Amino acid sequence: MKSNQEIYKAHLEAAPLILRETVEQLELIILNLSMSGEYGDLNDLFDENETVVFGDDFRNVTDYNVRLLYSITDFINSKNAELMNVNSMGGQDDLPF
Repeated sequence: MKSNQEIYKAHLEAAPLILRETVEQLELIILNLSMSGEYGDLNDLFDENETVVFGDDFRNVTDYNVRLLYSITDFINSKNAELMNVNSMGGQDDLPF
């Protein structure tokens, strides 16, 4: 049976991965909202299942919901970095999972 300390450590180590996955899901929502809303005309130029890579291209969107989601992702990224720093976890690329 695991000790409380081992359980705590396992959950703490899992947190950065879960936060990173959450941000990735929010970024997908940002992309879909932007491409079906403010960038709907641009979206119509692409074929279905066509792959397009976007970075922070939607940060200047005027859609309140997109801007709100960006502020949430920024907050999560900031707190995730703080969590990793405080617990000496290294960079996200150094995580064992």
